[in-house]
Amino acid sequence: MGGDLSLSLDKRLLATALAPNLDPAGTLAALSATVKPFIRRAQSAQPVFGMASRPDTDNLLARLLTPECPQVVVCEGGAGLGKSAVVADVLAKLTTRGWIAVALSMDAVKAETQTAAALGAQQVGPVVSPAQMLMSASEGRPAILVVDQLDAVSTYSGRMPDAYEAVDEMLGELSAASNVKVLLAARTVDIGKDPRLSGLVAQQSRVERFPVQALSDAAVQDALAATGITTGQVGPVTLGLLRVPLNFSVFSRLSPAARTAPYRTLQELYVRYTEEQRTAIEEQIGPGVWKGITGSLVAWMSRNETLTAPTGSLEDYAQAHVGVLESAGVLVRSSLDRIGFFHETYFDFLFARAFIASGGDVHGFLAESGQHLFRRAQTRQLLEYLLADDNRRQFHRVVIQLLTSQDIRPHLRDVVLTVLQQMEARAEDWQAVEALAWDSTLVASRIRGLLSAPKWFDASDHDDRWEGWLRAEPRRSLIQPVLLVAARQRPQRAEELLRPYLGASPEWDRYLASLVHWSLTPEMADFAAEAITRGLLDEVQPTVAVNSDFWSLLHPLASTAPEATARLIGAYLRRHRHRAEEDGAGDPFDAGNLTTHSQSAHFVLTTTAHGAPRVFTEEVLDFVITVASASVGQRSRPYASGGRWSLQHAGGYSVDTALFQALDAALQSLANAEPASARTFLEQLTALDAPALELRFLACRLHTALGNNDEAIAWLLAAEENLRLGYLDTTRWASRGLIAAATVNCSVEALENLVSALMDYYSRWERSVEGRRWWGLAQYELLSAVDETRRSPAVQRRLAEWQRKFPDWSPQPPKELRASGIGSPIPAGKAQLMTDHQWRLALAKHASPEIERHWLTGGADELAQVLGERAQQEPERFTRLALSLDASFPACYLDAVIRNAGPRLDPALWGQLCVHARSIAGEAVTYAICHVIQTIPALCDPEVITVLQQCAGDLDAHLAETSSVAHSNVPDRVLTAGLNSNRGQTALAVAALLFHSDQYLPTLATLTDQLAKDRSVAVRSCAADAVRALMTRDILRALNAADQLFATSDEAIYSATTAQHLLIAVLSKDPARFAPILARALQTADESATGAGRVWGVAILRGAQLDNVPTSFQELSPRARQGAAEVLSGNLADSHTVIPALFNDADTAVREKASHALGEIDRLAPGQADDLILAFTSSSAFADHYGQLLTGLHHHQGPLPSKAVDACEGVISMLGTSRSDIRTHRGAVGYNLVPVVLRLYRQGTHDQRIRCLDIIDKLVEAGAYGLDALETER
Repeated sequence: MGGDLSLSLDKRLLATALAPNLDPAGTLAALSATVKPFIRRAQSAQPVFGMASRPDTDNLLARLLTPECPQVVVCEGGAGLGKSAVVADVLAKLTTRGWIAVALSMDAVKAETQTAAALGAQQVGPVVSPAQMLMSASEGRPAILVVDQLDAVSTYSGRMPDAYEAVDEMLGELSAASNVKVLLAARTVDIGKDPRLSGLVAQQSRVERFPVQALSDAAVQDALAATGITTGQVGPVTLGLLRVPLNFSVFSRLSPAARTAPYRTLQELYVRYTEEQRTAIEEQIGPGVWKGITGSLVAWMSRNETLTAPTGSLEDYAQAHVGVLESAGVLVRSSLDRIGFFHETYFDFLFARAFIASGGDVHGFLAESGQHLFRRAQTRQLLEYLLADDNRRQFHRVVIQLLTSQDIRPHLRDVVLTVLQQMEARAEDWQAVEALAWDSTLVASRIRGLLSAPKWFDASDHDDRWEGWLRAEPRRSLIQPVLLVAARQRPQRAEELLRPYLGASPEWDRYLASLVHWSLTPEMADFAAEAITRGLLDEVQPTVAVNSDFWSLLHPLASTAPEATARLIGAYLRRHRHRAEEDGAGDPFDAGNLTTHSQSAHFVLTTTAHGAPRVFTEEVLDFVITVASASVGQRSRPYASGGRWSLQHAGGYSVDTALFQALDAALQSLANAEPASARTFLEQLTALDAPALELRFLACRLHTALGNNDEAIAWLLAAEENLRLGYLDTTRWASRGLIAAATVNCSVEALENLVSALMDYYSRWERSVEGRRWWGLAQYELLSAVDETRRSPAVQRRLAEWQRKFPDWSPQPPKELRASGIGSPIPAGKAQLMTDHQWRLALAKHASPEIERHWLTGGADELAQVLGERAQQEPERFTRLALSLDASFPACYLDAVIRNAGPRLDPALWGQLCVHARSIAGEAVTYAICHVIQTIPALCDPEVITVLQQCAGDLDAHLAETSSVAHSNVPDRVLTAGLNSNRGQTALAVAALLFHSDQYLPTLATLTDQLAKDRSVAVRSCAADAVRALMTRDILRALNAADQLFATSDEAIYSATTAQHLLIAVLSKDPARFAPILARALQTADESATGAGRVWGVAILRGAQLDNVPTSFQELSPRARQGAAEVLSGNLADSHTVIPALFNDADTAVREKASHALGEIDRLAPGQADDLILAFTSSSAFADHYGQLLTGLHHHQGPLPSKAVDACEGVISMLGTSRSDIRTHRGAVGYNLVPVVLRLYRQGTHDQRIRCLDIIDKLVEAGAYGLDALETER
């Protein structure tokens, strides 16, 4: 009880400290006043006869009531899915439970709102953060902050991205208020595109995402059934339309009679909704009022390009009349002084309806309106309204006028083309636009692109149009790319059009090969097979993926159309067998015509064989027979009678292995499903003269599956080769399988013949001198397969004899090839039960290599791993075990105990272990000892210090003693060599101890001096850390050691980051003494010069005055400039005046490193950022590294620099048409460029918005990526 009271007091004190002057009663009233309008606004869009059942509300409520729910929940989904309705329903239920709440909507804030207090003043009343008010009013009780329409302040689609700062401030204020939950609502696309929202949802310990889903078909059907409407009355198209909650809400407001009609689009719903609402409302308030109020709002909103209007715009109408439209849910107040329609799509509909009804000129309206992005939705609605009204002639006239006018911006023409693409086209529609399709403009290209859609293809496919286009240039080249795509949906018609051109010319052959690559469907299988047979696909070229091959082309078909896939596989195999034969080879795999490597072949072959076993066998069996027969004799005995697949193993993913095993699987499947077909294939296999071993294998397996036992036994005994059919690891497995299956029900005569033959059977190998020790094993394998109930006494005696000779043999199925780690000779489970004595015996047994051991069982090294695991669990026990080991045991045992037990020991026992290990294992355990010291320096005692002194003298025979660690372009190569040496690790251990304490300072200082003068530059690179650590204990001695380290080292030392850090540190303490060292370092080459450049860059940033050291960046060598640029670009706030010069450096690497600074451009003040952008866009670096600037601007969390628009214009001007090329990195420029331009458009002045529109137009003309963001822009 006391704890609860204390917690409650803490919360109240926190709230009081944040908002000391708030009146609790007044605060609570102000907060509550935000809730009801919010709920009312959301519920106004809910269905009149009740929402369709959706679990989202209940699930979200349950989650918020769960104690383990994170503080912040983000309700997300696409447009029109009812996020606000779900949030409002949850809010209503929480408030009925007594939760204190405040509800805010970010689409109603002013653009200049950037603080929580300003947000509170606008939407709550007091100039206080709503979060503070909520904490004060709740007094520790459950409370919730709701923030709706968060996408209105996103950087992706929001109009006021800076207002997010107010939300962020509230989240910070509530971080310590555990009684307050936060419920945010935003579109999923904004969460993914806005770095701030992405970063927010990434905080998984505090934030949880809750996706809202579309209504299910069942939920819609149930809701309709509750009102007496059946699915048959509305139809499947309407049912799909109603899965979107907005559409369902509009539908629910229709009269019962209207709800039985079918609707294809939201616009059709709006037509009926408007008719009924207008009639009902005018019955209450008189004729003309509906038109006046809605018309005034539409006109004001269109004129001002906004989705809400001030209530004053309706001052000519009685408030009671406006209230009627509000009560009906037609109008909604977004704040006290602003009003709008219940959804922006309804505004667009009413605008189009009024505009068309008044005979408005669409072209004139758009041309004279400024053509801002707000007009995109209106353009779409105008065109869709004309279509819905079935006014085709006017629609065509407007479309042609907009597409051909130079007064219409490309981004609006893009809307026209998108509407065309999405409409249900007729023949008259193509006839209307066909004249625009035949030049090189973007519009013409997009018009031709319409034909790739089935509806447009069908609309154009009459009067031999396609035949004429393909017959001759120039239209042939223009239309061929379109047909590649159209063929996917109209494959039979495409085949009909293109079959006459098979083999017509090399150009046509290349085109038809592309058609197969891009548009292969089951219906085109025969056409593609003919193309394969003609050699059109001999060399499958990658399309987009560089590892594309023939098998990847078939991957999509294998599951859905296995018979068609099988025919294509057959054609492909026959084609390459023919090519090999032309080259005088029998095996196309060996000849190189077919590769055995493919990522897709195994799946394609296995899936096809399973789905269409008969057709697969028909297509593949001849190929396998031919290839196997052609390669007979190419194997050494005993496989000389086998071909390519005679050494097969189970599994495997190579093309040839997958092919053979898929054929085997297909035959097995046919034996059960189509035994007659299987028998036909068996006859084909058994009719061969001296067939290859693998073909005998297939016959054996097929005999077994068919179950004709006497016949199978007779075939088995017909040739000795039939008795050794199996796999590489179990050579008689198939033969055994036949015997096991056949001897259950075969005739007595057949059984006697089999047993008689087997009792006299000894393999060729067993009859040889080398195989005499295995005499009888083959007979044992086969005879033991005879059914146990039918074994004669003689058979039983013979089997008992062989069992005594081969006690370890038992029949094992074939195993797939697999990679496996070498295991310990003692498994971990057994190791847990072993005594110390058993451990000593085991360690001794495996101390030396075993010549004859199982290849998957390791020795001392693997046993050491298990020893280490046990030492981790019982450190003291295994340390004492290690102390009992002598020099006869391998060092890996001691190493394992040191690494695993060391960190868990007391200092005294740790010291004993180190001393003992060094005394018997020497240098072999230095690395492990030093590693533990570096991890836990507090573990050290005097004995360990003594051991370290020994380690500092290790020979490290593998380590270069002087500067033989050559200069290279590999960073830290010298340091890496040091890290892999004992003395280098000793230096790092000394550094760790010095950083930890000064307890052993005299000894450690001496060791530091010694290692700083080590004979190896690699060791000295590690000693640099020890010297830097010594600076924290004895600065003068450390400076002397540093002087010695650099004086005795060659220039390779400067390539090590440790040495660079040391030089930076000593320059700050004694610049006069160490400036000459830096000057010398700057004269080196390769990585050493780069490292010196980094040091110089830090010194410049710190304002160091260094004699005889270059003061100008251009005085440095290219490699030194690269290092300096790396440092300067990483500290943009301090180097922004220096960086511009680097953009024009003569060295390309310097320009690249300098450009990385642009990723931190948000750290600069606006004026500084503008200066940097102007310098960059006019520099040599811009052409190659503009992406760095775009990335920096994309992630910029504040208002973008005004000169960012200059940069965007520069990118557009420089890139030209490569913006849309997927094969180049420049093709993806739109990913960052489009959101940056849209942000500039929203925040800019009128002139800047016009410039942004120019950029957007050029992006549209180039078909750049990322333009989907325009679809939601207003």
